[in-house]
Amino acid sequence: MQNKMIRLSKRYFWCVSIAILTGLWLRGQTPIIDSLLNGLKNANNDSAVFLYTNMLANEVFNFDTSKAKEYLSKGYSLAKKMNWDRALAQNYFARGIHRLLSSEYLLADAYLDTAILFYQKAVWLPK
Repeated sequence: MQNKMIRLSKRYFWCVSIAILTGLWLRGQTPIIDSLLNGLKNANNDSAVFLYTNMLANEVFNFDTSKAKEYLSKGYSLAKKMNWDRALAQNYFARGIHRLLSSEYLLADAYLDTAILFYQKAVWLPK
């Protein structure tokens, strides 16, 4: 009877510990994320909004990949609207890294190749 109680209490301990740790991990709020969200809220131009959304996508990726994709989509729309090649390159690079970390290698390769093209276009100087 005593062994059974010890086993149950150990199981209870591990279940509660895992539940607490998972809850903290899934919460996904860190001082960096909170600061970026605050900056995004106070951003007053499209380029600042783009930079905040791109940084937020990178920070929240480990906690919530769908939220990271939302931020990247918003950033892409802004970069496209501003016709900002460097921003498009950064966005494609972030998408490629996220796909790489998600083991979607073919899609990651396509995004990273596109990022290279936009980086080359952004730094091209006429003679």
